[in-house]
Amino acid sequence: MDWFGLTWKGWIGRFFKDLDRQREVPPWAVRNYERQTGQEWLFEGPGFLFVNEDDQVEVLEEGIDVVKGRGLRFKGLPDGRQWLHLPEDARYDYWFDLVKPKPGTTVLAEYELPLLPPGEKKLKALGLPARTPAVLVSQMGATRSFYFAGDFVDAWPVPNFHKVAGLAPFHRLFSREDPGDPSSFYWRVYVPLMSRILEDTLARQPAPRSR
Repeated sequence: MDWFGLTWKGWIGRFFKDLDRQREVPPWAVRNYERQTGQEWLFEGPGFLFVNEDDQVEVLEEGIDVVKGRGLRFKGLPDGRQWLHLPEDARYDYWFDLVKPKPGTTVLAEYELPLLPPGEKKLKALGLPARTPAVLVSQMGATRSFYFAGDFVDAWPVPNFHKVAGLAPFHRLFSREDPGDPSSFYWRVYVPLMSRILEDTLARQPAPRSR
């Protein structure tokens, strides 16, 4: 992680539309939770799953630990909004890393968990904050490195007709938030983010030499 100017806190997290063990929650997370707590996994409905590198598991339920209907919020910070055209607020519903920037690394966007007091208490006991970096940039010599603390590219299969040049702004305009559907984040955040980074990278390259 030195190359990216950050350290991993040893935790990953994810929002689940339904925490029922018969849905998307990984079986290993259920087994680890039941082994660690001695309690049966009886969670249902939306919520967050946190797992650390030692397989410790923590669960935050909507309406009990976090605010209903908010999910994990992606917050573009002023530098990120100005430079990379990041949105001020968007929903992100897939796996994310909890990281800490090193001196000299700039945080361009953060994740925000809409915690209620019980959820705040749970995360505090784990040494985890309510806000954590989502997009970071660092400079090492002439090399600029970006780090996305999540699986931003995850989206439902994109049909071929969606790959026509010029349609990205259309999708960004009409995409709507739907819990558990990453396509809105893909079009509203990831596509314009990557486009802006590529534009900036090309602008920084020396012009080709004439032959």
